[in-house]
Amino acid sequence: MDPLFFAIGALSGCVAVTIGGARAHVLDKLVPKERLPMLEVGMRYQMAHSMALMITSMAVAHFPGVLPRLAGWGFVTGIVIFPCILYFYAFTGRKAMLKLTPVGGVVLLGAWVCLALSPIVHGVG
Repeated sequence: MDPLFFAIGALSGCVAVTIGGARAHVLDKLVPKERLPMLEVGMRYQMAHSMALMITSMAVAHFPGVLPRLAGWGFVTGIVIFPCILYFYAFTGRKAMLKLTPVGGVVLLGAWVCLALSPIVHGVG
């Protein structure tokens, strides 16, 4: 297992749960109603990809080669870009950064492809 990817994934999941709890108890009073869906999408993507990063931490040890590590760094980068931009918009209302969300999405897609190819390219055992 890669302890760095595992720790980043766990901490990222913690942040997603914290934002979700704040959303349920505080943020619905602070964030305009029309921007709350962006906050929720960000939380869902962050949680899903936090779990994927933790799984990737195990794939690094199981599958030799560069692909699992590329997947891990792709998930880290995608988590920083995609949900964080959605959070920024939800809190500030500034739309300029929203144009970068597809970049985060493409990075996350690339991470999934690298993870999927890891056992195929380098063998299962």
